[in-house]
Amino acid sequence: MPTLLESYQKHLAAAIDGRDFVVMGENVDNGSRISGLGKNLDKLSRTRVLNVGNCELTHVGAGMGMMLEGGNMVLLVKQLDFLLLGLDQMVNTLNWIRANARNRGKPLGSFTIITYICDQGYQGPQSSLVDLSGFCSLGSFPGFILQEYHQIEAVLQREVNRPGFRIIGLPQKFASRPVLQENAAYVDEANGVRLYGTEAETCIVSCHSSFASASDLRGRLGEQGRRASILLSAIMPGADPSLALAKQPDLRSVIIMDDAKGAVKWGDYVARKCLTRFPDLKLHFYERSLPQSFGVQPDEVAWDHSELFQPLSTP
Repeated sequence: MPTLLESYQKHLAAAIDGRDFVVMGENVDNGSRISGLGKNLDKLSRTRVLNVGNCELTHVGAGMGMMLEGGNMVLLVKQLDFLLLGLDQMVNTLNWIRANARNRGKPLGSFTIITYICDQGYQGPQSSLVDLSGFCSLGSFPGFILQEYHQIEAVLQREVNRPGFRIIGLPQKFASRPVLQENAAYVDEANGVRLYGTEAETCIVSCHSSFASASDLRGRLGEQGRRASILLSAIMPGADPSLALAKQPDLRSVIIMDDAKGAVKWGDYVARKCLTRFPDLKLHFYERSLPQSFGVQPDEVAWDHSELFQPLSTP
């Protein structure tokens, strides 16, 4: 079974090979190739690989400009934390493009940022920004975190070649582990969801990079004879991930898991959509606690699902 990183490398190369792309990043064509994010891309046909200096604001601005002129760029960034320096471009420049692109009479190109999302302990004490949804909410653009083999293939093939802007993240703590592989029973690209299983009483909604934890929880519920599905939700402001719940006629409860560190999470948005559309469903929400000190935080999330496994009371 390939690792998550190997699956990403295979499908990104397939998505851009033979197409006119610029791939840009720091040390993207030498050394570790940004910890493997840029491996073998310099061997692809019609792909120009540019090794650039340390200035994320300029890098993102160049990508926005190329997209505006109809070109296609992939920007590889070592970790999400460094993209804070490019937020002005992702908010103000992107909104200028939205307001003025139609008047230019040119079709937009494609601009994709691909980055690792790191917990502390993987890239040093600076690696703290486990919150892609925060970026997406500021600029109102989609974000995808690669976690399952078929999802990786579908997201990279579709998004990297689609006009417009997005960020795609890889959770670094899973990069060297065998990639999870399941067949989705239902896919809704417009609302950014993949549903694994439909004959379920409980749907576990995986937000941010919690898919592995959601899979473990589904297994524990299954050991008790409780049927559960998993809904993997991308970060797509304005979409409605709750629509997929209608594909599960026996559904009684929803469990939302979100391991982002931000105070306002994508899971909050999903919960609101679920309760609005299906007010009779019982909803459980599990999130990562915010860091309480400036010390190094654990790199694993401790989920307390004990309430889901309480013995049933008897009269």
